[in-house]
Amino acid sequence: MDSGLALPSRESLGKSEFFSQNTAESNLAQQVFKGALEGNVEPFSFGQHGTAWMTPINEALNSVLLGQMSQKQAIKMAQEKYNAMTAK
Repeated sequence: MDSGLALPSRESLGKSEFFSQNTAESNLAQQVFKGALEGNVEPFSFGQHGTAWMTPINEALNSVLLGQMSQKQAIKMAQEKYNAMTAK
C-alpha cells in the first residue's frame, strides 16, 4: 500500500519479531496490523455520544480481566450504563 493507512511506523511494526511469538497477545496484534496494512480499517462515528460509548465496555472488560466481576456481571453493568447514556 502506497498511501492511506500505510504509515511507515505501521509497516515497521507489522514486521516486528513480536509477531513470530505464538501467544494470544501477538496473534491478536498481528491481526490488527494485518488488517490495517490491507486497508481494512475505517473511521467510525457515534453521533452525539462521540467516544463516550467506549467507556462502559472498556470498564466492563477491565473488570473481567482484573477478576473483579464475572463476564455476565460486567455485561449487565455496561448495558445499564449504555441505557442511561442513551436515555432508554
